[in-house]
Amino acid sequence: MDITSPVFVIWAVTALILVLPFIIIVAGATLGGLLLLQRLARKEATIRGNRFVLKYGWAWKAFAWFALLFFVFLGVILFSGEEVKLLTRFLLVAMLLQCSYVLIEAYFWRVEFDEEFIYVFSPWRRLRVIPWSEVTGCAVRFKMLNRWIHLETQKSGVIKFSPFLSGLGTLVEELDRRGIVLKGNKTKTSVSGESNESY
Repeated sequence: MDITSPVFVIWAVTALILVLPFIIIVAGATLGGLLLLQRLARKEATIRGNRFVLKYGWAWKAFAWFALLFFVFLGVILFSGEEVKLLTRFLLVAMLLQCSYVLIEAYFWRVEFDEEFIYVFSPWRRLRVIPWSEVTGCAVRFKMLNRWIHLETQKSGVIKFSPFLSGLGTLVEELDRRGIVLKGNKTKTSVSGESNESY
């Protein structure tokens, strides 16, 4: 079919009109779901002994389980058919690996802090115990429409705080109490400034 023919143009416009609402609905639902997950994260950290604990809450864990089970279910349906293309298999395996990563992170990644130290627990590396005196700065970085807090240290690299973590409000208060200024937002105010109310 010639792409300059009127029949092709009519077919392409019709397909776009039919598919565009679906794309808008999926994009809107995804964005709305991510915003809801951020809102469901508690602002206050849990307290364990004399430490404040920042970790993923029930909503993020439920999302991780749902996503993993969805792609497992999709895989069972797709692989039960006669012919599955190699690209489809690759994409499905990639999504299953991504969902597994998110699930492991949701259960085993957390940050604790007390008056002297920050403790970073991760399934991907050994425990990091960082004195508050090593913190050199703090910044907001945007990653796929989400505001991540990056805590920069002298010797231990950067600690990245997802917007889906419960306890970010407590962290923001502690940073402000210690006089650590947040960089990267429009007003360049301290961490507890107006531009950070969502934490």
